[in-house]
Amino acid sequence: MINNKITVIFSETLKELDASYNCGIDVDGLKFAIGLEKLNASGNKKITTIIPFANSLIELNAGSDYRGQCGINDDGLIHAINLQKLCAVDNMKITTVKPFINSLIELDASGDWCGIDDKGLEGCSKLQIIYSNYNYKIT
Repeated sequence: MINNKITVIFSETLKELDASYNCGIDVDGLKFAIGLEKLNASGNKKITTIIPFANSLIELNAGSDYRGQCGINDDGLIHAINLQKLCAVDNMKITTVKPFINSLIELDASGDWCGIDDKGLEGCSKLQIIYSNYNYKIT
């Protein structure tokens, strides 16, 4: 069940958060979560950036549903230099993994609507696992 009554995270030590879909947390509600390592923001159109915890974030689910509801896009990820695992399933707003090409190990770029293509993967030297089911832009 989605809890839309929690709107702000006042913890600098919180490591993992599920703020998916229609929960009450938006980008302003995360400004104190500077130690966050894992975030599930899938389907949450109110979260558009990971800047407050860009240095600590290692795992992000920024997948979208069929309506493209996730708010995270390329601009929201430019500071995610330590990201190791990214789920961008059907997120047409994420088109590149360049900010984290030196740290990304696992990528899920599945789905017809995923914006990541061959050009968006250029330079990924550490990528070990990639899922690209139904993403025909990755060859």
